[in-house]
Amino acid sequence: MLHLSKYLKVCAVSVFFMTYFRVANNLNKINMCRKILLGCFIMMIAVIETSAVVRYVNENPSGRAVGSFWANDYQPAPSAGSILYVKQNAGGGGSSWADAYSELADALLEAKTNANIKEIWVAAGAYKPLHAADGTSTEPRDRAFVLVEGLKIYGGFPADANDTDHTSISTRGLAPLQNATILSGDLEGDDTDDPASKSDNAYHVVIGADIPVGETTLDGFIITGGNADSSSTIFVNGQAVYRSTGGGIINSYSFPTLKNLTVSGNTAYYDGGGIYNENSSPTLTNLTISGNTADWYGGGICNIESSPTLTNVIISGNTATSYSSSGGGIYNSSSSPTITNVTISGNTAAWGGGIYNYGSSSILTNVTISGNT
Repeated sequence: MLHLSKYLKVCAVSVFFMTYFRVANNLNKINMCRKILLGCFIMMIAVIETSAVVRYVNENPSGRAVGSFWANDYQPAPSAGSILYVKQNAGGGGSSWADAYSELADALLEAKTNANIKEIWVAAGAYKPLHAADGTSTEPRDRAFVLVEGLKIYGGFPADANDTDHTSISTRGLAPLQNATILSGDLEGDDTDDPASKSDNAYHVVIGADIPVGETTLDGFIITGGNADSSSTIFVNGQAVYRSTGGGIINSYSFPTLKNLTVSGNTAYYDGGGIYNENSSPTLTNLTISGNTADWYGGGICNIESSPTLTNVIISGNTATSYSSSGGGIYNSSSSPTITNVTISGNTAAWGGGIYNYGSSSILTNVTISGNT
């Protein structure tokens, strides 16, 4: 901007002499001043454009050229102070890996009341919900990880994540069993193969309630140990959440993005052992939904008046157990899911071992449905 001020001074001087020579009626001198003035204008424009390019390059670590077709694809990194960090036994306040929260539940509490927080990064380990989903219940089983509108939660960072080597979500490890980041409803840590051992588990591991279409994301976790075996209801963010549905994840009037998740080993007394969607249309990408159980509808997924989008999903080994159960893998009622590149196999129900549609129409593209009973 120093050079720009110099050109402005030259322009001012040129205008002064143009006025002087006009009074003196010296056309040659007037034309010379005009040329100098035009040159100054051109140089000022060049300085301004150059400054804009330098500023863009400084803010654009990808190094993509201004004006290229990649420019709109650039996503700036979150600003300083907009990320909370979680690492087991860290004991900090979440401002960095060195000062990380020990519990995801506590980071979520801060994010709920601090609009500056845009992301939470979570290191490998097993985390349990610590706070009541509705904010008031004294029943321990009502504890859940409640999604926060607009917040992106990323798991899969190594257990020893640090502030030098793990400054981008690309440093995560999302392969099976690599940097496993587990959200567990096994509150007492006493689960066995005996279903009775889950009687004290959280009703839901993850709750999405009143989450509009937007940035809300859960990415890179194993979700297990939810046991929705009651018949009552609580209200979360003004929406009804049934304690009998969605042991792993329940969405009520919500549209979150769910990516790179394994939803396994969850149960529900009624519907949606793994995932229950009601009046919700989440986006599910790169999920494995396996080994979940519901008594009635949708051992893996139950959709009620919902239109989720499933891409690159495996739905296997889920069960709807009662004598009149439906949809071992997926149950749809008044729903229109879009299902692409999905395998539905080895699921079991009395009716529709793979998929059961009631007043619904599923859009299937490149879907394998096999070995269901």
